[in-house]
Amino acid sequence: MFSSLENLNRSLFEECPILANFISRLGRSAFFPPDIPEQAAEAKGKTFNATIGQITNGKGAILTLPSLKKCINVSNIDTALLYSPLLGIERLRNRWYEISQTNNVSGIAVSRPVVTVGLTHALFLVAELFVDAGSVVVLPKPSWGNYFHIFQKNRGADVIFGQAYKGKEWNLYMYEESVKGVAKGVPIRVVVNFPSNPGGTNLSLEERREFIASLKRVADKHPLLVICDDAYEGFVYDSSPEASIFWQLLGIHDNLFPIKVDGFTKFLSFFGGRVGFITFPLDPSSLAVKALENKLKFLLRSSVGSPVAIAQEIAAEVLDSDSWEVEKLKLIQELKVRWEKLQRELGCLDSSIVEVKKCNSGCFTLLELKGTLKGKAEYLRKLLLAKEVGLISVDDSFLRIAFSSIEVEDIEPMVKIISEVCDRYV
Repeated sequence: MFSSLENLNRSLFEECPILANFISRLGRSAFFPPDIPEQAAEAKGKTFNATIGQITNGKGAILTLPSLKKCINVSNIDTALLYSPLLGIERLRNRWYEISQTNNVSGIAVSRPVVTVGLTHALFLVAELFVDAGSVVVLPKPSWGNYFHIFQKNRGADVIFGQAYKGKEWNLYMYEESVKGVAKGVPIRVVVNFPSNPGGTNLSLEERREFIASLKRVADKHPLLVICDDAYEGFVYDSSPEASIFWQLLGIHDNLFPIKVDGFTKFLSFFGGRVGFITFPLDPSSLAVKALENKLKFLLRSSVGSPVAIAQEIAAEVLDSDSWEVEKLKLIQELKVRWEKLQRELGCLDSSIVEVKKCNSGCFTLLELKGTLKGKAEYLRKLLLAKEVGLISVDDSFLRIAFSSIEVEDIEPMVKIISEVCDRYV
């Protein structure tokens, strides 16, 4: 389709000029050549296909160990055990696109998802495409530590940390406040994560409107790339919106480009499967999407080789079943019971030294240590370990509770120990 790198980049920037503000040096130079995977794809179905180094019967069926086959219960064993296409297995890409489109109330076209090796890998690929040394990236503080590793340690970004909370509530103007010192016109990349990690915070509909209005004001002054990390999408326990904010960002500002990153780690509770996705706000048939897919094929091929076929095939079979939606609701209900119990029990904590951040979703609740406990998160974490309670210390003054990994009957005694330890060391 693209005769050269120059032709590819020209097509991309002519159709989607905003991306010229964000494309990294690596992204600009990425070009998938017509080497082994491309040539093998062209030879598929031919009488004599001696292109790719897979061990088959000569007709496209896998030759493998019978003992391995016995371990795998999927309908299409060949698809599961042979190499995946670089962009992912078509059946899964199409199915996830169909499911995601139920949230696309605007009707604005988006690309079919590109499959990655988990959501972290999806974030990393986005960073490789759109972040260079010195690029401005705004992250919430506190936030998932791997954001910093990906964007700053790996890509060398100039990371600005914005204050995620004001009191117990999410700071709706965090990104706007964080870039006030950045010169007008400088491209900005931000990571938006609702439901959030480590806080378990999801915005109400009214809060979303205010939050989006603030993003639009940033886009008035800066090209704005919004990376929506939707790891916990749908895990919502109150009346706040379940669908990703990505869908509300489509087409709202010429200077704002949202990217959706999601996956099956939490969505299907398939943590070891490592299936993630990247979705762009572009028509799937556009040259811009074809250009981005070409660049992603280059990055995938030169790093992990291809996505994991067996995990994709398992996920596709689950999504084609009649029961997965009911099962998913049951899983969310189980977490909601734990969430309700935890929120009730946390009421016993001394609010002068421990502030419970707004939590209505996801897998976590966040405690901010205040007063005499401020700055002692790691110290308290070790004290709690000695009392058989394992939590995660975040930055200097936060403790994260993963209610997703503790049974409901264990929540009350756990919180009692947390309360006693905090009170004792005031």
